[in-house]
Amino acid sequence: MTFELLTKSRAAELRDLRERKHRYESGSFLVTGKKLSEEALASGWEIKSLITSREFATKEKALVAELAASAECSYEAPLEMIDRIDPSVTPSGICVEVAMPARDTATLPHEGRIACFVGIQDPGNLGTMIRTADWFGFTSILLSEGSDHPYNEKAVAASMGSISRVPVVVSNSIEEELRRLQEAGVYVIATSPRGNAGPELWPADSCLIMGSESEGLPEQIIERADTRYAIPGYGGAESLNVAVSFGIAAHSITSSRVS
Repeated sequence: MTFELLTKSRAAELRDLRERKHRYESGSFLVTGKKLSEEALASGWEIKSLITSREFATKEKALVAELAASAECSYEAPLEMIDRIDPSVTPSGICVEVAMPARDTATLPHEGRIACFVGIQDPGNLGTMIRTADWFGFTSILLSEGSDHPYNEKAVAASMGSISRVPVVVSNSIEEELRRLQEAGVYVIATSPRGNAGPELWPADSCLIMGSESEGLPEQIIERADTRYAIPGYGGAESLNVAVSFGIAAHSITSSRVS
């Protein structure tokens, strides 16, 4: 394995990938830590750069060798330098630059369980919801353009690798995408406080829509849905965290449906 020494200028370019603008310009994002690096390999994603400390490379020889064989460039750097690239996570000694998968709405499947997230601003919530969608077997996620970026390093970390398994498609016209899904026979379910809290048999090909943490779903999207679903509450809390709400709703749509 041949490693270049990571320069300050290259480290600054990698650190810039924490910003949405630079991720789009470069077409890449960062994953940090052993687990997410393993997921990047397993997913078949294109690995553009590997950055590792000498200590990590010595301890994890097999993983580093496999990553280096796939990467366009491999760099060695002190742990402190790697930590400055992505200070949002616990220092691990490894960081990987990955090319963003080329996905558009044409790749959105018209079967199985589809999740639609509108206006989700918190990257931790978004990553958790991607992980939850993976747990419940959702085939894909439709994300509004106004949501946080799915390849934000905090969202990637919170997804715990699930973002490598569940395709995320970003759209600037959620209403149009929902119309196309409905024309293809997909049953659209909007979460709303005015929805039905009782049990319902939902078709296997369904799309579950979740709104933003603060504002919920726009009225025009609720009106387009085939049905509305509300999570029943029995205590005094004013609201639920959106990631928790999605978990409850995802369980409902999975456990009570027409096969």
